[in-house]
Amino acid sequence: MQLTPSDEQRMMTDMLSRFLSDRAGAEGAGPMPDDDWKELGELGILGFGVPEDAGGFGAPLADLAAVATLLGRHIAITPYAGRGVALCAALLAEDSNHRQLLDRVIAGDEQIAFGRCGGRQPVTAARVDGGFTLNGICEAAAWPQNAGHVIIEASLDGAPTAFVVARDASGITADTRNLADHSRAATLAFDCVRLPETARLNLGADRLEQLVARDRVLLVAELVGLMQRCFDETVAYANERRQFGKAIATFQVVRHRVARMFVALEQARSLLLRAALTCDEAISSADASMAALAFASRASLSLAQDAVQLHGGMGVTDDLSVARAHRRILCQSRREGSPEHARQKINALAN
Repeated sequence: MQLTPSDEQRMMTDMLSRFLSDRAGAEGAGPMPDDDWKELGELGILGFGVPEDAGGFGAPLADLAAVATLLGRHIAITPYAGRGVALCAALLAEDSNHRQLLDRVIAGDEQIAFGRCGGRQPVTAARVDGGFTLNGICEAAAWPQNAGHVIIEASLDGAPTAFVVARDASGITADTRNLADHSRAATLAFDCVRLPETARLNLGADRLEQLVARDRVLLVAELVGLMQRCFDETVAYANERRQFGKAIATFQVVRHRVARMFVALEQARSLLLRAALTCDEAISSADASMAALAFASRASLSLAQDAVQLHGGMGVTDDLSVARAHRRILCQSRREGSPEHARQKINALAN
């Protein structure tokens, strides 16, 4: 088991850190501009985990988690993790019929969204002559402004299946909304949307679940990066801020709270490492990633709230990065529902 970063991982993280540091002024201020996103594609970040035979680098999940962690530490508002572009690229790589679209996605020329199945009117697919029809409603938690396609998780013959749908296809309506971190989400409604046979991605339900579980690990990684940023900023502030002639870091109540923040951060990091190293094992992929998310979603929000409180009144303003990181955590920690929802899924898997 490899617990230390490889030379390749160090080179990649150094490159990405320099790229994100050059854009430090935009941390958490809004979605990453299209030009910067395209440059990420040119650097190879968007195709980092795509298999080599599909035009990527074939990096292991631990390396992808390092990418997502850095995006979190720099409060980069991107549709990368959390059922976003990373998952969509992995899905497109499973089917050679969509290689041209995959090339545009990993180059940063086109962003793509993922619509998850569920809710009161889940999307269902029915077979028709020469293809399928989609009906129902799904949620796209990460909705890029310029999304040209969307991958829909729909039920076909009682099994979850993925379909690639053009955003401008007839019968699709999108109800978009702005979130607290300035990213966007959408509710997509499908009314007799006709698709050709090639729109269906050639992968089984088990493989679809495994790729979703891998993406869940990336979401946890971004949350860990955000937690690290909040913790680092809080420690630095506590050592600088003085009251009664002393740094507040010397006060016992502050020390205790910072210590709890550190413990929560390291616990989340440990669960992330376990999930990243075991997620490709069919037996443990879903429960390992879900357990990590159940903990990280709750712990990250609690840590961010402590960070804001320890910064005092300034902690809720846009002038400080902890406020922007807090807003990002508010959104990312709920990408797959509440922590209670995650625990219910874990119990279902155990039974």
